[in-house]
Amino acid sequence: WRAIGGAAAAPPRLLLGAAVVAAKGGDLATASAIIAAIEARGLRGQPDLADEVHVLDALIRLYLDQPLPAEDLDRLMALAGRMDGAAPVTLALATNLAAFFTLELGSYAKAKRYGERAIRHFREADAQFGEIHLYAHIGQADLAMGHPGAAAASYRTMRELCRRWLGQGRHLQAIAT
Repeated sequence: WRAIGGAAAAPPRLLLGAAVVAAKGGDLATASAIIAAIEARGLRGQPDLADEVHVLDALIRLYLDQPLPAEDLDRLMALAGRMDGAAPVTLALATNLAAFFTLELGSYAKAKRYGERAIRHFREADAQFGEIHLYAHIGQADLAMGHPGAAAASYRTMRELCRRWLGQGRHLQAIAT
């Protein structure tokens, strides 16, 4: 964030990238500040950028363990359904977040559908780590719906993909066990 000169001169998508790096690195205050700086510049005439900012804001809320307001979840689900022209990673993240937040609300069938879509988008983006963790969401949804066999299959897939792509002893593999 500081290395790119703050918000004054940096292009908005570079700032979005900096916000993602900050969020993934656990610096949620910086990620939130970057999002606020992007929004302060104004997003009129830039609907794709506004959508990406909305997705990133939902990611930060997830990391902060904050609920997503109903209107924001509705927008996120709409984005996940219409962002077909978006970059595969953006679409994967939007559908992943829709899966997570609908799961949190107890909409298990919907969460599973979003999770399965997110897996397809993560595959398109060749984002293996993103794909792997979605099986935990799908397994959780299946358990909540009373489908232990389907849940076990999701966790087996997760465990196998962890071994294949990440190696032994990873935290995602422990979740799947």
